[in-house]
Amino acid sequence: MLFRSETGIYVVNSSYGRVCDNEIICNRVGIEIDLSVGLSKNNSIYHNNLMNNTANARFTAYPSSPLPMNNWDDGYPNGGNYWGDYNGTDVHSGPFQNQTGTDGIGDVQYAVGENNKDSYPLIRPYGSIRNINTALAYLTIQSAINAHETLNGHTITVGDGVYHESIVINKTLALIGQNRDSTILEMEPEANITTIVAGNVTLSSFTIRSPHNAAPSNGVILINASYCTIQDIFVTGKFVAVKLDRGSCNNLIQNNLLRDNQYGIFLRRRPTEEMVYGNVLFNNTIVHNFWNGIELARCERNVVEANTLADNGGFGLEIRSEEHTSELQSLA
Repeated sequence: MLFRSETGIYVVNSSYGRVCDNEIICNRVGIEIDLSVGLSKNNSIYHNNLMNNTANARFTAYPSSPLPMNNWDDGYPNGGNYWGDYNGTDVHSGPFQNQTGTDGIGDVQYAVGENNKDSYPLIRPYGSIRNINTALAYLTIQSAINAHETLNGHTITVGDGVYHESIVINKTLALIGQNRDSTILEMEPEANITTIVAGNVTLSSFTIRSPHNAAPSNGVILINASYCTIQDIFVTGKFVAVKLDRGSCNNLIQNNLLRDNQYGIFLRRRPTEEMVYGNVLFNNTIVHNFWNGIELARCERNVVEANTLADNGGFGLEIRSEEHTSELQSLA
């Protein structure tokens, strides 16, 4: 039986205060503003997670006049609160939520009460994306990477949920999901979902997926990126699950599940580009891809060891010294 407190946070005769960074869970009322004694106005209430409350917010004992205004968000792009009963989508971005792209903020305002609204409700619990070195939280993975506080050597953790982002990792970071099966990066088929252009990056514990694999795109692509580790990820529905390109050397690709893509792992050097060498492909399960499980094209000194290659439509492992130009153009 789930025990519920009466009220998580009770505000009475209090104005110009700040309520933020709280987990308000399993109460009969999450935040209650009692107007029987004073107006309790102009409080700033944001970055709270209100979940599994019978009522997330309530005003009590107020007269018939309009409710005093409180601020239920911190403006754009900082956002407001996470409301467990919010069912809006995150398709748009910007201060007026009318621009293309996601931003971790719901497209529709959350009505708290007369004269009170959260203009920028969060699409997932606050703190789901966090830099553990700075303890700062972010609303999108890309904003966590781009933040000036995020430095080489930092670790960004990502909580469970579905993140509709196409990310570029251009710093030496560790990006770690909470759980491979439930921390999901999902984008349309034509999008590269994770692009790595820095060295010494670790990517771990994500599902990376698209609805189908018809478009020439990648789940993970390394471009001139070396000494990276890609591990414990599940990639499905992409043209190439993991691609190493343009001078990407000495990377470790291990313990991944790559299924139902066109290609599993693809290493390729074009004639005018730097060599792709020294990469280790170890203990990956690469099954039921529509063409090759692993393909090496014009590459040298790579190690392929202890992988499971089964039920792929082409070859389990194909090594080419010369590219078939007409076929590989689609992988650009």
